[in-house]
Amino acid sequence: MKKLFVVFIFIYPFFVFSDFDDWLFPDDKPNDDIAVEEVDGNSLPDLDLKVLVDGCSSHDIEFCEEIKNRCKADQADSCKAFVSFQESYCDKGDALVCKSLGEFFEKGLVLGGKLVIKKNIRKAVAYAKKACVLSDDFCLLFGSRYLFGASLGYRPDPLAGVFIFNKLCSSGNAMSCFQLGKAYSSGDVLAKNHSLAFKYYFEACKISESLSYCRMGLEYEDGDDVPRNYKYAFKFYSFLCDKGDAMKCGLCGLYYAKGKGVKKDLKQSAVFFEKSCSLGENSSCSILGLYYEDGTGVEKDLYRSAQMHKKGCDMGAARSCFRLGKFYFSGAGVPKSAEDGEKFFFKAARIFKKSCSSGDKTSCDYYIKLYDLGYEVKD
Repeated sequence: MKKLFVVFIFIYPFFVFSDFDDWLFPDDKPNDDIAVEEVDGNSLPDLDLKVLVDGCSSHDIEFCEEIKNRCKADQADSCKAFVSFQESYCDKGDALVCKSLGEFFEKGLVLGGKLVIKKNIRKAVAYAKKACVLSDDFCLLFGSRYLFGASLGYRPDPLAGVFIFNKLCSSGNAMSCFQLGKAYSSGDVLAKNHSLAFKYYFEACKISESLSYCRMGLEYEDGDDVPRNYKYAFKFYSFLCDKGDAMKCGLCGLYYAKGKGVKKDLKQSAVFFEKSCSLGENSSCSILGLYYEDGTGVEKDLYRSAQMHKKGCDMGAARSCFRLGKFYFSGAGVPKSAEDGEKFFFKAARIFKKSCSSGDKTSCDYYIKLYDLGYEVKD
């Protein structure tokens, strides 16, 4: 029995990519059910449709374009003729035309309340399949038919869909990887498998590095649409940090500080905050300033702490301005200077007040503290 199963898995792809007479849709070869009718009508716009059809058949592009334009103008007979020519071009190996035909027959065409070209799911599958055979670029459409097309009337075949999407994902198609992740995550068309879902989501992120796919890190952190998993979230953040994302480096620093998704490690936390700060994340500079101030994950160094707070303050981090002001008043890590201390307190007060007006309660608390000390910011 196992041998038979292995043989089936080996030959299955050949069934999927065989010509139109495969066992999935034995009668899905496009038939000639589109009739081209004549219309009454000596520039191109005035020519009879039959003359245009003859011209287009002789590979005169202008005649073909005129038929297409008439179809766009909602002339039913021209639309029928246009689709008929598209079918002939698809048969000659034009993958893009085959793809568009697949989409066309998925919906059909109604003009003026009259059915001009009927919806034909078998044709839609057949043309999508041929487009995929001709070019990997169009296999995404074909794979989607098998995985997600049941609601549109397609016959689902998860094994075929997974095979096609895997092929695309391995070739560097981020969307196919993401769709596989979605299928394994939802459990609607494939058995739920969270480890496989993460594998494909993460692969999509690595291929594209775009927000569309890499946002899954936040999804795993918040538990939106996928089960909360800090380990998976950290892998996304660490990957994006390596690519220069300052905020994600800061999140990695927080994960190491709290032991979320990774073993708690304050030295590693400091490393990530250092990188995040160097990439321009002001809040990471503030945290790093506190690390050097307290000796958290690094050797205590008030001078280095003041440097980090100065960098954070220059980038608009109110808490760094506040801490730097205290440093100048006390002379910790910097020359003692009440004048410089007041300068940084006023700057901190301005930033805290602005954040407070936006609804940040912590900023309000800090501003009140500075206000009580005499650092009022007038509008």
